[in-house]
Amino acid sequence: MNTLFDRLKKALPFVGSRPVTEDDLHDFCETRGVDVVFAHEIRHGLYVRTEMGTDHIFLNSMLYGHSLVYVFAHEVAHMILHVPTRSRRAAKMQFSGDLSRRMHDEAETAAALMMYPLAKIERSLIEARSIGNPHINQLLARRVNYLNLYNE
Repeated sequence: MNTLFDRLKKALPFVGSRPVTEDDLHDFCETRGVDVVFAHEIRHGLYVRTEMGTDHIFLNSMLYGHSLVYVFAHEVAHMILHVPTRSRRAAKMQFSGDLSRRMHDEAETAAALMMYPLAKIERSLIEARSIGNPHINQLLARRVNYLNLYNE
């Protein structure tokens, strides 16, 4: 079965064994020629593939720590999972609401898989409760849901 986890692990072999770091994501992009740009005009993050086939990830320059890793992982997930094909049909589908929502949900789940390997889930749940950050709680809920569905 070619699950979301399988696809991530193929691109990032450490997924599942340890949390992703900012350096991991920069290294991944650098080895693939992906331009990573920090700019204050970007709300959070954005992945773009140009008509010429070049990949770019734009990140808000005010992001740091957990938020930066999360947004960066989310955008890398779009690149790994949703690189558009060259067909016209795919280009038209790219902007449909249902597909766009599904792609966003997949990137959210992928970010959770990258950030929270199985060995870290229990500790992360305890820490998240003490911090009280609803966003971290949502990511952990996605991760636990994926674990329940696929045992990964």
